[in-house]
Amino acid sequence: MSEVPLAYEITVNEEDPIVCGSAELEVLSTMLTAVKARGGADLSVAGLLVQEGGEHEHWRWLSKPLEIGDQVTIRVVEGHECLPPVSREVIDPTRPPEE
Repeated sequence: MSEVPLAYEITVNEEDPIVCGSAELEVLSTMLTAVKARGGADLSVAGLLVQEGGEHEHWRWLSKPLEIGDQVTIRVVEGHECLPPVSREVIDPTRPPEE
């Protein structure tokens, strides 16, 4: 695998594309999730940074609802200038999930 970090170039409909990713990340994901109760779908782009102390930092670039007919294009790219995430949240992976 290349030492150049992979990134995702995301375009929704005719909007300007955004490029998401970082060489620091262990995981970069894009999820398209159908939401039956809403009759639509959600698009999210996130990443996971594993810190030296064992904590995990979740990064998020995009989280948006989609409507019927929306077009999403995901292009895998490398070596591109990426946008900074819009949020970063540190999570202790040993802590039980909240209910």
